[in-house]
Parts: sequence; C-alpha cells; structure tokens
Amino acid sequence: MTEHDPSPRSRRDLFRSAVRYATLGAVTVVTAGLVTKRVTKPTEAPCVNRGICRQCAAARSCNLPAALSFRDAVDAT
Repeated sequence: MTEHDPSPRSRRDLFRSAVRYATLGAVTVVTAGLVTKRVTKPTEAPCVNRGICRQCAAARSCNLPAALSFRDAVDAT
C-alpha cells in the first residue's frame, strides 16, 4: 500500500504552487537572457586602438563605423 500525506493539499494550493514556480522560472529565463545578451550600439563600444584600424588586431570583428569602412576599403582592393 502507499502511504498518504497527513496534510492533503487542495487544488488551490497546487495551483498557487504551479503559478509561483512558473513565474519564478520565467523571471529566471528573462534575467539570464538580459545578462548574457547585452545589446550595445556599434558607436557605444570603446575603440581599443584609438581609431587606427590598420594596426588593430580586432579590426575584423569590430563593428565600429571606422572598422566597417576599413574592411570595405581593404576588401575592395
């Protein structure tokens, strides 16, 4: 035989718990998404090489406007 819980839970308690944990999960997922993917505009990122793209090691992955035009100029030649 199975043992019964001495304090039975009502449907209302079960529903409250389900909503509570679903909300907690949703908040956790949204928070993790905001923390891991921080959106910045290309012009807000700091330049690590004072705008001299030709000597910069990060020029190929940089999204600043100067680096984009540098890549266009290099690829065109």
